[in-house]
Amino acid sequence: MRSLTQSTRDAFDNWADGWGRNYAAGGTMSGRVTRFTDALRTSVLAGGKVLDFGCGSGEISRAVENAGWRVSGCDLSPRMIEVAKREAGRGSECYQTLDPMHPLPLPYKDASFDAVISSSVFEYLAEPWPTFSDIARILKPGGWLLFTVPDPRHPARVVEARKITLARFRPFWWLISKTRWQSEYQYLRISINRFPLDHWCGRLRDAGLSPDPIGACDDALALLRAKKA
Repeated sequence: MRSLTQSTRDAFDNWADGWGRNYAAGGTMSGRVTRFTDALRTSVLAGGKVLDFGCGSGEISRAVENAGWRVSGCDLSPRMIEVAKREAGRGSECYQTLDPMHPLPLPYKDASFDAVISSSVFEYLAEPWPTFSDIARILKPGGWLLFTVPDPRHPARVVEARKITLARFRPFWWLISKTRWQSEYQYLRISINRFPLDHWCGRLRDAGLSPDPIGACDDALALLRAKKA
């Protein structure tokens, strides 16, 4: 479990300097900013307090702040947080690096946030379910958790499922790690949680959160929403 957490942190440290390019126009993650800001607009009044859990280099955090919310961010990767602070400039004290060996409880008071957003983070966590419970703790009553996870129903995920078996086969990984496909297969090695969406929803209920109904499969990432009573 610790080795998985370390591998995940090391991977994102290595990707940190170029991570922002994924959010540029035409980048593979460019649509995520709009997706989260649109979801927040239907859930949380402008001016509300939002935590970006697993904020990376802060592209979504900055967009959400520019759209009118008060934003804090946290991440396991110290290099990602360094980039987020550098790009944020004023207010960069709102970004925190989590201890990879003891990430919970999160370093925030009970009922601190109107919403927690998380872009493709839970797929990497060794223990996602205690994190749900701690996020419920830091949400205000009526607050929302909005997060994306891989949607196993999507054709792209079916293809990835075949590749994951290869990615975790040590001799294959040794060979592929020396090629231009290294990043793709490194991602597949650490993206360990590919559960059906109803499984995620059941675990949200266990944590005291009420998930919205699962929608149609129109993206390789499903955006799930859950409210604290």
